[in-house]
Amino acid sequence: DADLDSLVRLSAATNSRLLAQEERHPGGLGRGDLVFGVPYSKIVNGAFAYGGQGARFHPPGPRGAWYCALDVATCLAEVAHHRIVHLRETGVTEETDVPYRLFLADIHAQDFALLDDGDSRARSCLDPDSYVGGQALGAR
Repeated sequence: DADLDSLVRLSAATNSRLLAQEERHPGGLGRGDLVFGVPYSKIVNGAFAYGGQGARFHPPGPRGAWYCALDVATCLAEVAHHRIVHLRETGVTEETDVPYRLFLADIHAQDFALLDDGDSRARSCLDPDSYVGGQALGAR
């Protein structure tokens, strides 16, 4: 029991989502940036609390991003494309199964970017070969 308790405390001490709730996130993410009282809030908050090596809509660092699309097929194509890019960049050459979970969400937010609204600034965010435009948007 003592070992399990120690593991739980260690996990909590290094959990970026919990650190954000306690205003101790290394990227400055705090309670005001998180959602509470809605189904799957831990999933939503985790998307922002874990940045890692960076991706299409967030630069490398401690903050992540929530990606969504209006159509499930678009999400699947996006995830597959960017995962393949990541696997190639990290030297993975054999066929690899990567499990993902699909979440359907109803987005109501002031900081929501709809990138197919005809705005010319969105084009760079949609470039499949460069993350520069999307990461610049995510950094704002």
